[in-house]
Amino acid sequence: MTRTSAGTRRSGGSVLRWYALVLVVALLAAACAGGADTTTTTADVAATMTTANAAATTTTADAAVTTTAAGAEVTAPEIPAATVRFGFYPCCADNNLYQIAVEKGWYEEVGITLDPAGGHLYTLFDQIVPSMQRADFDVSSMFVQGYLQTLDSFAMDIPPIWFDDIYVGYAILKAPGSEAKTTDDFVAEGMPIGEAMAAAVAQLEGAEVYTPPHGQVQPPYPDVFMSYAGLSYPDDLNLQFLEDNNIIAVATQEGRIEFAIPYAAPVTVQMLREGWEPVINTVQVLSDVGSE
Repeated sequence: MTRTSAGTRRSGGSVLRWYALVLVVALLAAACAGGADTTTTTADVAATMTTANAAATTTTADAAVTTTAAGAEVTAPEIPAATVRFGFYPCCADNNLYQIAVEKGWYEEVGITLDPAGGHLYTLFDQIVPSMQRADFDVSSMFVQGYLQTLDSFAMDIPPIWFDDIYVGYAILKAPGSEAKTTDDFVAEGMPIGEAMAAAVAQLEGAEVYTPPHGQVQPPYPDVFMSYAGLSYPDDLNLQFLEDNNIIAVATQEGRIEFAIPYAAPVTVQMLREGWEPVINTVQVLSDVGSE
């Protein structure tokens, strides 16, 4: 749903389109709260989210006003015209959602001008919190695991105002020349999926596994992998820390790296295209029903 200049509402666009616009409203709740005519309340944002869930089936007449179960009318908030200093970290799919709205022109469509045009792109995750502390930008995105580590200290005065996620997968990869078997290999031999994952992961005990330093902020994922073989993360791996791009560079030396847990989605995709295979991944875990 989008708001027209005449003040009427029309339904249309994908759920992602509405999602991006709702995100903008949430961002402006923090960035523009100073003006009496432009304040958007938490209740307004919640109401907008409720309306958004029904956007695909809402008619034009129903879109402007929604009735809650209690019978109270809920109207979507105004989106004030504003210039927002916005930065984001385009490392991963979920941190790069905003580029879709930039490319489609959805910000301009509702009267929002990004400064700089298209948003500022951080090149390193570690730049974000200091930059926001300096008030370089009004709003910035970052992956929440890394941010939450700072909440008890100097980041308390830049509170989170929105959470979103697109999960694209997590995997422990093996090099093309590795003789280790994958979960799929064991399944092809007739093992149930749970046993296959246990056998695949057991090969990793004590092995050198390369991962970026900030990959440690998501320990539950590899820890679930390791648990299939009764192992734990990171204790039962010999972790070697390299940034994702350096892992790819070093991996060009045949036999130099056998196992890797890349963090950024584009890096994972590139390695898969170059012949790396998942020893285990989250899709397999989600496919496992009934094993302990």
